[in-house]
Amino acid sequence: IGALKKNGSIGNQSFSLCFNKKGGHMSLGGIGSQLFNQEDSVSSPPEEQSSTNHSSDHHHDLHHHHHIKLGKHLSPMKFVPLTRRDVTHYSVTVTGLSIGHHALPSQILKYLNDHKGTIIDSGTTDSFLSHKISNAFHLAWEKTTGKKYHNRVQHLTYEQFARLPVIRFELEGGISWSVRPEAYMELQESSLSNGRRSRRREEDANLEKGGVVEKEIVQGPVLVDEDILDFPYYERWNGTYSFVSRIYVDEPHGAVLGSNVMMDHDVYFDVDNKRIGVARSICAY
Repeated sequence: IGALKKNGSIGNQSFSLCFNKKGGHMSLGGIGSQLFNQEDSVSSPPEEQSSTNHSSDHHHDLHHHHHIKLGKHLSPMKFVPLTRRDVTHYSVTVTGLSIGHHALPSQILKYLNDHKGTIIDSGTTDSFLSHKISNAFHLAWEKTTGKKYHNRVQHLTYEQFARLPVIRFELEGGISWSVRPEAYMELQESSLSNGRRSRRREEDANLEKGGVVEKEIVQGPVLVDEDILDFPYYERWNGTYSFVSRIYVDEPHGAVLGSNVMMDHDVYFDVDNKRIGVARSICAY
């Protein structure tokens, strides 16, 4: 990024990442998605105008020459300052953590912010939280779900999956980062294949009888409006599918929020201004 700015290819030393389970897009020098506006306008607010305008020609090449469809923000982008002046990694401060409606005690948040702090790292697939908050995390999960938290394979019905809680990280700067079960629960490919075969057999049998195949969509848990995205991932299934939770509570120090937490968000790494922007997004590509 520094080299691209130095040779004039981009005007701002920054990049943004926006992806979903199927893919996404990366933008250099600014924000690639259409920004949120109450009137559905795509114009940039003043604080973001410079970064997007400096690289407008570059963005034109990225999105139109290669026929990439822009994504769209579903909420205004908010910014959290980086905790380190030297940007060797992107560390931020966590001010709150909750599972469903159960907030973890504020006094344990220091363990997410010590040493390296909480790092936003798209190069890490899963997410890892300090082992020192393990007891509080497990207790909040059990209060919310009635079950023990673990990272082993779970066989879940549609209804059980839909009741899983949203995990929410509050960051300095007023960011409320909601992580839905579609993001932190990894569907196991073997169960997906078995489920598809089973569903096809049921659909074929239904059609042979002259029936109509109906497909219903998993909406996930509905807690508050901000938890509702405009697009689903899973069709309703019969029986069970196998999932594994990919948030681990065993990090030696601090935390790492990996690419699974970033899913369905546009995350803007603004190196020049030492901050990270986050907005819920439809990450089209």
